[in-house]
Amino acid sequence: MIGMDIGILQETNARRADRWHDGDLHQWNALEWAGAMCGEAGEAANAAKKLRRLEQSIKSINLGERNLRTEHDAKLAVAKECADTILYALCLISAVGIDAECIIREVFNAKSEEYGFPERV
Repeated sequence: MIGMDIGILQETNARRADRWHDGDLHQWNALEWAGAMCGEAGEAANAAKKLRRLEQSIKSINLGERNLRTEHDAKLAVAKECADTILYALCLISAVGIDAECIIREVFNAKSEEYGFPERV
């Protein structure tokens, strides 16, 4: 599999968001996209909490679909919720009219430079 291009993902994700919003992702403002993103991040945190309980063999009283029975299931749930968070973040970046690839590169490289790390993208 060839690596994923963040610019293509941003464009495709924005087109899909347009479908949900009657052809215009700008029907939601930046705060609404940020709220959706934070909701998914909260779900990722909840899945990570459940993963930690499994790692520590702490009993869970969650029932049905809310119960993650194995560490693999919990890790998969964490990853899926992180993916949802990233996709909403890309919608938010699109909603404010910024190129995701450029801003991610800028922020990543600035942080590496700030801490003296050699990694650059």
